[in-house]
Amino acid sequence: MPTFVLVHGGHMGGWCWNPVRAHLQKQGHTVYTPTLTGCGDRSHLASPNVTMETHVQDITSFLYSYDLKDIVLVGHSYGTWICTQVVDQMPERIGHMVCLDGQLFRDGEGGMTNRTEEQREQLRRLAQERGEGWKLPPPPRRTSLFNDFSDEVWAWVEPRMAPMNLSWFEAPCKVKRFFDLGIPGTMIRCAQSPFNRGGDNPAVHRAQELGWTVEWIDAGHYCMCTRPADTAEALHQVAFRSRL
Repeated sequence: MPTFVLVHGGHMGGWCWNPVRAHLQKQGHTVYTPTLTGCGDRSHLASPNVTMETHVQDITSFLYSYDLKDIVLVGHSYGTWICTQVVDQMPERIGHMVCLDGQLFRDGEGGMTNRTEEQREQLRRLAQERGEGWKLPPPPRRTSLFNDFSDEVWAWVEPRMAPMNLSWFEAPCKVKRFFDLGIPGTMIRCAQSPFNRGGDNPAVHRAQELGWTVEWIDAGHYCMCTRPADTAEALHQVAFRSRL
């Protein structure tokens, strides 16, 4: 059975995949859920010196150290920005990539690319006022990111979330080869996510440019937390179709 490497998104850690991992392991898959430096169980390493490039090195070193090949590499949200750069650096180890409610940035683009100047300034102001000038605190439950969270799920997630560095939004993605490599992939969008409102979706267009399949889950942005069985089944079907 294919091996999965699941890369978490912003404010999360490898812990957020635990329910999904359990479902995939029952299907016979080997599953790894590394935590990025400064996040989750590695939040004690947080500092202004942790960059997006640090996170790319986290995953490339992980794949090399465990000698993982022909994997299904899954990135959720911010984790997608990391995964595209990992693919760019070591495509020979990737059998299939999954973009889970994330963006496929071109070389030089990043977290500030699709934001207005007002939105960029809001992030910078938030870091100044509540993050010592360099970090962004986790958003409160009232935001639409958590629109499908039950009280039970929120009680599990909220105390484990960690700040994100402002610099991770400001840094450009380095993907000079990614869009020309022809790596097979799937984009999974979350129907209840605030990032999928409205008719035209640039992320979907990027996936279609790559010839990737686009699928949908009826869940909010953090589907691995609120709909783990559905998320795991979608990933299992991706692996089954990819014949790795």
